[in-house]
Amino acid sequence: MRLAFAVLLAATGGGAVAETGATGDAAQGRAIFHDGAGLVPIVAGRALPRMEGRMPCAGCHGSDGQGGTEGGAGRAPAIRWSVLSNPPAGGVAYDAAALGKAIREGIAADGRTLQMPHFDVSDSQVGDIRAYLGMLDQIETQGISGESIALILPAPQSAAQAAGAAISAFNAEGGSYGRRVIAGQEGFVDLGSLLGDLRGRLSAAEEDQARSASEVSGWQALPRDDPKAPLQLRRGDARAFVGPAPPSLNWALANGADLEAARIHALTALILQELRLSGRNLGRSAFLERIGKLDLAPALAIYENDAGP
Repeated sequence: MRLAFAVLLAATGGGAVAETGATGDAAQGRAIFHDGAGLVPIVAGRALPRMEGRMPCAGCHGSDGQGGTEGGAGRAPAIRWSVLSNPPAGGVAYDAAALGKAIREGIAADGRTLQMPHFDVSDSQVGDIRAYLGMLDQIETQGISGESIALILPAPQSAAQAAGAAISAFNAEGGSYGRRVIAGQEGFVDLGSLLGDLRGRLSAAEEDQARSASEVSGWQALPRDDPKAPLQLRRGDARAFVGPAPPSLNWALANGADLEAARIHALTALILQELRLSGRNLGRSAFLERIGKLDLAPALAIYENDAGP
């Protein structure tokens, strides 16, 4: 998300977003929206500076601005600027003044009382928030067209080759709702970053797989000092190891790639499957949240006897 935001800022010449008419600093608006930076709540008519930063906009409205719930309360509305400035028929559009009144007093553009906290914000801060809200649609859908979804590939050549092979296989199966996955510097997500995060979790997932094999089939995991080495198993005289899923291991064996490349291939395939499961109307924040909860077990398999690398 931060990388995509930086790319969009550069493309628009800094903090202002000319195409949406915003004049504030979108970078400052992002800090307010996601972190509550400088956002001081008003309680019983009094500003409470000690509570600054504890109630960011994203906490209720979602990191993608699409709305959400907070503490079991009613659903907070979507607040992307494309929504606020283009209400349904009969609605009243927001401008910067109306946005400020909603934040400070909890009064909607149409005069309704909003069930939301009030905040002590300056006109400058309102402008910053307005500028960032105007960028959310672009940030959430960057890299997506009707025909393709661009991903930023990992930098190491071996990882890029493994990821590229998984992408080719995914596209051969039809891609995601008719869209092909392609490489691009202004991508929907940074695949390299996602792979780094998932790779950090993979050793624990391999150990979970070994424990399951122990409970079900009596395999015992052997100690390993190097987390990049295969996790080997023993059952009497028999041997096995926990490795990448068969399509990924087969790709590595056929192309002279090592075990680590096979793992990257398997994790990429898992990310791409989640991309397909996310549906046609993709949003970056929701997708990253799904990846954060991803079960890595489907990227792994147990190979017995002579099936090792």
